[in-house]
Amino acid sequence: MVCAAHRHHCVRRQGLADGATMRLVDIEAWVLRVVDQVNGAQPCEDSRVELKAEWPQDANRAARRIAAHANAVAGEDILWIIGLDESRGVIGADNNDLASWFPAVVKQFDGLAPSLTDVNVPVGDKTVVALLFTTDRAPFVVRNSAAGPIDFEVPWREGCRTRSARREDLIRLLSPIGHLPAVEVLDATVAVWGPSPSSQQQHSWDIALKLYVAPREPQRLVIPCHKCEVKVQMDDRLHIANEVWLEPRVNVNSQQHRIESLTVACTKTEAIINGPGILDVKAHTTSSVSDSLPHSNAELIASLIPAGYERPITIVESLRRTEARFKGQALVKWIPDK
Repeated sequence: MVCAAHRHHCVRRQGLADGATMRLVDIEAWVLRVVDQVNGAQPCEDSRVELKAEWPQDANRAARRIAAHANAVAGEDILWIIGLDESRGVIGADNNDLASWFPAVVKQFDGLAPSLTDVNVPVGDKTVVALLFTTDRAPFVVRNSAAGPIDFEVPWREGCRTRSARREDLIRLLSPIGHLPAVEVLDATVAVWGPSPSSQQQHSWDIALKLYVAPREPQRLVIPCHKCEVKVQMDDRLHIANEVWLEPRVNVNSQQHRIESLTVACTKTEAIINGPGILDVKAHTTSSVSDSLPHSNAELIASLIPAGYERPITIVESLRRTEARFKGQALVKWIPDK
């Protein structure tokens, strides 16, 4: 059994996040993105994904694992992928096993289990099975299979470990769920410029994300700049931006600069979002000219924590390397791998 890295809520190019209704094609796109990451040995910071090489045989252990996963991210969908292994890649699974497996798992729950949507996803000559669990009716309670006086347990997931929920965990479950906004990635680029006259020893990295942000709560959404992080993973190198700022999308092709979204405003310290609109995330860092520029593709990872929320939105975007010339300077770019 393996699980993905556990810190963040992830938004991928299928464009849905945090409880938005997923179509089957959205689930399939999510699965294929995870498959690409496994095949490319790339990191995934998604707290909502669990990988299983095969169908778990112990129904009680599977129920406890599902309940713990669902309780820890209450309000967000979680994805289990059967037939995918972090080290061995795509193994394949038989969907026919679901008909006997899931009813046995449901019997281990007290009263209510997370609702399930299953999708067969072809990958090459094999098929993996995607299990999307809805968690908005947490807490989930399971039978205690261990001998003793305790009949039921509220499991909790902490990283890749399953334990019993503590009091503070139950307090989080009892508090109202704040739904993170739905976010769609419209564009993403990483550009590296040659040394400038003022900085002969430095390459300059410019990172840009164009997002469509749709709040799912009636109140104003505020994203502080100091709670934003942008990094770029290339092979074994990790570049972390030392500057991150937020901007409203501006149409610069018109005679006057025109903000494209009337619902998004930004200051030097935060973005203020009053409704669905376009938000630009910009970041900058430098590297020494003595460091050769990577020739590999890239993984762009951005983490945004809205004010008043504990969990961040994490955007993960796969980019491919390209080269161009611009104003006489050598420019290397990474653009969306479409």
